[in-house]
Amino acid sequence: MIYLYWRQHGQVFRYMVSFDWTISNLNVLFLLFVAMMPFLTILLAAAGQALFVIWLYVGIQVSAGLTLLALWKYATRSNRHVDSTLPRSWVAFVSRSGLIAPMLFAASAPLALWNPYASEVAWFGILPIVSLYRYHARREFESEPNALGLRSSGPSNR
Repeated sequence: MIYLYWRQHGQVFRYMVSFDWTISNLNVLFLLFVAMMPFLTILLAAAGQALFVIWLYVGIQVSAGLTLLALWKYATRSNRHVDSTLPRSWVAFVSRSGLIAPMLFAASAPLALWNPYASEVAWFGILPIVSLYRYHARREFESEPNALGLRSSGPSNR
């Protein structure tokens, strides 16, 4: 999950042309959640299938994803901190792709009531689902003409 959030973080900051205290504070909060992930993973391994630990892990994952999404939404509102030539369809794509992991983690929390192990197994599907969404959405985005009437390759995978 750290990899997934790191990619999304890079994608968000790649398009920033300026920042302010709100972006800085949201970024620090996001990085705080990411910094907690290894410790929660160890706690999860040690505690087994304790419901509280599973929910704590899910809560941190959802919080990290939603914080990064809030940062992106804040930066792109009225092109406040991103290049004004950034296509709105790309802004929407990044927003939707950033919402997938938090939604899937949140959906796994009630599953833990029925079977904590099933909740943990469901997490393995998050990376492939996000990757498939991004692959298909990028292909769709790349086939759309941009505002200049040229074919856009979309932002690269840096």
